[in-house]
Amino acid sequence: RRGEEEGLASRGQVATPTLTPGAGSYVGGVPVTVSTTTLEATLRYRLDGAEPTEADPTVLSGGAVNVERSATLKVKGWRTGWTTSSGAG
Repeated sequence: RRGEEEGLASRGQVATPTLTPGAGSYVGGVPVTVSTTTLEATLRYRLDGAEPTEADPTVLSGGAVNVERSATLKVKGWRTGWTTSSGAG
């Protein structure tokens, strides 16, 4: 039982994703690399400036989202049993 409690205590919040180039609005043809330091996190994104939900598309950490038109990219990370990350973008 103690081991289970310790396992739960070690869980935390998914690290806020980073965007390269930096967060903000992008204009056409920009590949934006998305990453997180949290292993096994699922990153989800939106291009309309709204906060991502678990229903939105995913991108692997270290992967890129190609922004082909004027858009505002927002990204959040999820991991089972952890608190969802703060949004990036």
